[in-house]
Amino acid sequence: MKKIGVLYGGEGFEKEVSLKSGGSVISGLSQAGFDVRPFLISKPAELIKLSDDEKPDLFFIALHGSWGENGQIQALLDLMNIPYTGPGYEACALSMDKWVSKSIFRISGVPVPDGCIIPANAYSRENPLPSGLCPSPFSGKVVVKPNSCGSTVGVSILDHGEEMIEAVNFASRFSRNVLVEEYIAGRELAITVIERRGNIEVLPVVEIVPKADFYTYEAKYSSGKSEYLVPAPLEEGELQSVIEAARNAFLALGCRVYARIDIRLPHSGEPRVLEVNTVPGMTSTSLVPKAARAAGSGFPDFLRSLVEESFFLRKPYMY
Repeated sequence: MKKIGVLYGGEGFEKEVSLKSGGSVISGLSQAGFDVRPFLISKPAELIKLSDDEKPDLFFIALHGSWGENGQIQALLDLMNIPYTGPGYEACALSMDKWVSKSIFRISGVPVPDGCIIPANAYSRENPLPSGLCPSPFSGKVVVKPNSCGSTVGVSILDHGEEMIEAVNFASRFSRNVLVEEYIAGRELAITVIERRGNIEVLPVVEIVPKADFYTYEAKYSSGKSEYLVPAPLEEGELQSVIEAARNAFLALGCRVYARIDIRLPHSGEPRVLEVNTVPGMTSTSLVPKAARAAGSGFPDFLRSLVEESFFLRKPYMY
């Protein structure tokens, strides 16, 4: 491998984060000694017309949300016979749909919060949670969020009551379907799971302590808005339960190379998996680079390991 293309930009609500991730990855791969080619794109079709001379040996995907993370760009690169970083299109599609991934987790024995999904046009002020779609009544706080979006975009945490319709309306601006689930009080954890030649490893757990009420978009991407404890100060039993949940979630969706698993750990009880991120952020405040540093790997070396593992798994085949 010599030429590494970095895919970033995209469109939609997470483009700004992708621009930051792409810039960090371009810098890190250059420091690692690769010949880096930036690919700032706004549509997947822009890749179809690449000549053989323009095609890199591998694409590092730093696109967030929509077609950059839901399996579409991964499927296109498979058809173009170009290796890329991260999970394949199937795992990306499953993880982007939070309700589908939660259903798979339940079948696989991975603990998740109770919840339900409602189409954006299936509610009203008189009946914000239709009984046929949300059979389990909620009590206390609930989380309302888009079913297919990331970066805490469109998320509300509220007491179940009159504000529900406003929260559902807000979430439906970013996704056709809306996910409503119980709020899990406890600690917010991020676990990076990586694959090395078929072996699954877990990097040091990151605990997020936001200064706001919860880990908002601003708290994620603005310096000083959150505190990060790496490795998280967990008791041995807590640590093992969190690691097991993260590994099982990674495997249940068929992820490859690496992914970040977001978990809530109640003050008493087992951890709950919230979601799997198949193209996690790589900005200066992102969680995966923090975990890599805690494991003793500098950012350029960590990126190199992801590139090498991805190429090992997806060496281009000869026609």
